[in-house]
Amino acid sequence: MAGLICPVGNEGQLISIVNSEGIRMLFFIDAGSSGSASLVISLTVFALMLIDIRLPSKYILPLFLFGIIGTSVQNILRLVLLLAANCHLGMEATWQVHDYAGYVLFPIWFSIFIYVYLKQEPEDPPGWLAGELA
Repeated sequence: MAGLICPVGNEGQLISIVNSEGIRMLFFIDAGSSGSASLVISLTVFALMLIDIRLPSKYILPLFLFGIIGTSVQNILRLVLLLAANCHLGMEATWQVHDYAGYVLFPIWFSIFIYVYLKQEPEDPPGWLAGELA
């Protein structure tokens, strides 16, 4: 039975892992795997949210940092899940996690971000919140 933790090493963007079968696997984390796309998407949606529901200035920087940190943590979690899948379940499972983890984790994370954002008091509520008809 495999242990709960597999040996992992790295050299820059190259990660090596010894899976449960004792096979050493190498993974290269390129720009596509780094999570840069989810960071761009989250910053873009954050900017659009600021346009739609304007918050007082005191909330903008903390929410911006919360968004960047949360998106980065979500990306790291995705990579950890990839390595864990390879370690314990093999290469086929690794590719399944690779194909779908981002589509599961990012919406969960961004739903949390949106919830936190909407809990802040807007500077001027949009017309539909103030009871105006468009």
